Amino acid sequence: MVIDAQIRHELENLIYEHAWLIDNHQSERLADLYLEDGRLYGIGPERRGRAALEAHGKARAAITDRAARHVCTNLRLFPMEDGRISGRLMITLYSYDGDGLGPADPCAIADAHDIYAQDKDGKWKFVERRLELAFESEAHRNR
Repeated sequence: MVIDAQIRHELENLIYEHAWLIDNHQSERLADLYLEDGRLYGIGPERRGRAALEAHGKARAAITDRAARHVCTNLRLFPMEDGRISGRLMITLYSYDGDGLGPADPCAIADAHDIYAQDKDGKWKFVERRLELAFESEAHRNR
């Protein structure tokens, strides 16, 4: 498999949509970005399957006093033998709970280890996302 510009564009859009939904309190739609048996794990409890991902998305969307911005960078993509694609990227999280503007320092930096596959309609979705903290502030640790 060759990862051409179109595939890369579609995967970047998937990654950015994931961050945008969380940052804009619309993560109740997060499960739509995963295959039916999709998996999100590594930070917090494991979420496997549509129901668990939907519950996670609804719970996160309900935290309306949290301002967050996920900055996704350093994307590297690798074709897998079975037609799926493995991705690695860095996510810098700025987050603040409360009124007004919070500090501009990042509260966490994580490496995302993703696997993407096309669904039956040809849309790229997450098979899994494993998050691994590289740096963490005390404020993030104490949530």
